[in-house]
Amino acid sequence: MSLNHSQKKYIRRNIKNFSLSQIAQKLQVSEDDVVEYVKGRWGEEKFRNFIDKYNGSEEMATSAGENNFDMISFLKKNWLTLVFLAILVIATYWNSLHNDFVSDDVDGILKNRNIGDLKAVFTSSSQMALFIARPIINFLAYTIGGLHPIFFRIPNIIFHIGTVWTIFVLLSIFQSTSVAFFAASIIAVHPIFIESVAWISGGHYAQAGFFMLLSLLLYTQKGKKWYYLSFLFFLIALSSNEKSICFPLILVFYEISRSSLQKRWKRLIPFLIAFLIGMTVFVSQIQTRVLSLKQANYQEVGVDNPLVQVPIAITSYLWLIIWPDKLTLYHSELTFSPLEYGIRTGFFLLFLAVIGYSFKKNKNVFFWLMVLPLSLLIVLTPLRISWVVAERYVYLGATAIITVFAILLGRIGNNKILKPLTYVIFIVIVISLMTRSIFRNTDWKNQDNLWIATGKTSPSDPKTHNNLGDVYGRNGNLDKAIEEFGLAIRINPRYAEAYHNIANIYYRKGDVNTAIENYNKALYFNPRLWQSYQTLGIVYFNIGQFDLAESYMKKAAEFNPTNAEIRVQLGVIYLQIGQKEKAKEQFYEALRIDPKNEAAKTGLKEVLK
Repeated sequence: MSLNHSQKKYIRRNIKNFSLSQIAQKLQVSEDDVVEYVKGRWGEEKFRNFIDKYNGSEEMATSAGENNFDMISFLKKNWLTLVFLAILVIATYWNSLHNDFVSDDVDGILKNRNIGDLKAVFTSSSQMALFIARPIINFLAYTIGGLHPIFFRIPNIIFHIGTVWTIFVLLSIFQSTSVAFFAASIIAVHPIFIESVAWISGGHYAQAGFFMLLSLLLYTQKGKKWYYLSFLFFLIALSSNEKSICFPLILVFYEISRSSLQKRWKRLIPFLIAFLIGMTVFVSQIQTRVLSLKQANYQEVGVDNPLVQVPIAITSYLWLIIWPDKLTLYHSELTFSPLEYGIRTGFFLLFLAVIGYSFKKNKNVFFWLMVLPLSLLIVLTPLRISWVVAERYVYLGATAIITVFAILLGRIGNNKILKPLTYVIFIVIVISLMTRSIFRNTDWKNQDNLWIATGKTSPSDPKTHNNLGDVYGRNGNLDKAIEEFGLAIRINPRYAEAYHNIANIYYRKGDVNTAIENYNKALYFNPRLWQSYQTLGIVYFNIGQFDLAESYMKKAAEFNPTNAEIRVQLGVIYLQIGQKEKAKEQFYEALRIDPKNEAAKTGLKEVLK
């Protein structure tokens, strides 16, 4: 029940003179109502200290729901709220369900020949050690619904609902149900989470975030079974996303926030051992990642200045959470004037000051504020192996910042005069964020929508213009495609894929010489770009230079030996120059790779005539 003004006044006057049960009996309300009001007014840390100092009763600490959480009773009391929160998530992401495969989804799922092979999940060399939870989810999605995007996207939404519910439970235990409802509702609809929910390939961040929060919830409970389950769910989070490696540090600061690190440090040992193992694996692969990114993105190897990178990253994330207008797949507009950098550094120092102040005044707020930088540690490296800013990276950190906002909103709501205004503000925020999310979902509807939207927010990234060139090329605007690919090359003159793509457009326009020139430029900057070898083979075949066609197509097969299409094309070249045995060999190889390949079957019939 809701306490009236006189009841709240009585609690404030007598909370230090009588026990919770005595106050509840006097006011003829439940202890839970008294606990919820006091925790909402004081915060969990001050309330816990009060319990220890003035009551000292284990029974009362239990009644406060601090460590012995009764899930059955909680569900009976709050099931309707949990249903509402799930509906809120579904309503927010409903218009994303039938979005296409976009960006990394295309190669990772749509063109992944092993998507339905469970054995390949455990044996593929492309998977880092133990990070297999997401491929298993994709395997199940494919088994249930084939290559329909909805079956790959639904797990993301389910994990996000799990995050919303877990936050609601956590804050109901350690704050109040009103604060829990504020935080969970905003998390349900906030567009900062779209990249981890609406984008299939970003789903492992939602998956890992949910399991980390579930691990945190169980870690706070009494009993060995909950502790063991907490560690298990951390391992699942770690197998979902390597960026979960730093979660044990979050648990360390949880203990610090409760002033219990000295007493409970042994509980952290298994988590910290997993952290050290994970970091060892991560560090051992840094050099490989640097070289891989150099080859894939043609970026210069180097080290960024953390005094510049970290303030820009943290303030960018905070701004995106507060005002999510510049949402984009590529956060490339991160170059600032000295004045702008000075302002951002000032806000970053203010953020650190608030963390320091909250450590003294409200350790619960301190803990949630610390989750943001702790959850980003693995990507705040100056080694250029991650984006400086990416919305998917901040999935867990955003839940923490929203939680802090909900705590502050709950404090304001405890004032009888301001309480109606608090709920008005809350409703306006939820509706506004939900509307923004629904519109943002349309940016992920298909490749065209995504790259056009990205082009508006990330004009200095060469990948943006390369992708826009692809959009215009697919839609027949060849001159505009050349313009966009040219922009990508001007921004990054070593961008091999852009040379390859602009060559494709020149070839479509009939300018064979310019096309060949750009294909060769692509191979100069990336000698392993099999697509350029393949296309040059086709170009030379079409103009009758079969020796060059054979040479380039053999190179394509060398760098992509499991591509059935290349084998068929090489077989056609051999057939054209009268080498039937070699042609037959290539057609058989194509059928071995893809037994249903009709072009290979047709070519084989031609050979066997």
